[in-house]
Amino acid sequence: MREDIMYVIVYPDGLIAMNTQKFYRNICIREWCEGCSRTWKQWYKMGYRCKKVKVTFEIID
Repeated sequence: MREDIMYVIVYPDGLIAMNTQKFYRNICIREWCEGCSRTWKQWYKMGYRCKKVKVTFEIID
């Protein structure tokens, strides 16, 4: 089992946006904003956040 600190995008209602987990905050934000017309500042004003989380990886056979 392995634990890592990662970053994820969180919706205004508190739900985690799946497949946004990255090891670095700036990469997480950059990839979230990639291909859209809004900047992170605009997303942030709407209530979106980039939160630090502890992720536990466990191999399941």
